[in-house]
Amino acid sequence: MKKILTLVLAFTFFSQAHAQINDHAIGIRFGFGGGISYQQKMSKTNRLELNGSANFYNGYSAFRLTGVYQWVWDMNKGFSFYAGPALSTGTMSLGDNYNGKGKNGFFVSGGGQVGLDYNFDGLPLQFSVDVMPLFPIINNVDDFYLDPALGVRFVF
Repeated sequence: MKKILTLVLAFTFFSQAHAQINDHAIGIRFGFGGGISYQQKMSKTNRLELNGSANFYNGYSAFRLTGVYQWVWDMNKGFSFYAGPALSTGTMSLGDNYNGKGKNGFFVSGGGQVGLDYNFDGLPLQFSVDVMPLFPIINNVDDFYLDPALGVRFVF
């Protein structure tokens, strides 16, 4: 019973806490590979984030486009917590020197994203830190993918 009460109280708190969501933000998300990141306000508590990235190293290359629907909660003094489901698609090439197999293919992955961001007061700049675990849905080459990242975005 205590667990149910705790969940109800947490849900009530999070559903009442509204963050200040920027109309638009564009910048760079530095994870495993770099990429462009764009955020679009959907409502006063939700936003859409799109990330395009390219990864190249040691016989491995990948191009990935990821969309995330985020719920955003205000924490205090410019800090916000966000979480939401993610869907990712792209192509990947694993050379022989990467894992001894050498494969190429298309993938679709699903998962989520959780993170914290900070919006400066009076400055159109946002910093974020997040993690995005993704699991294979349609898969020729990609297995579980964990993408921790830092983001820097211009707010407009």
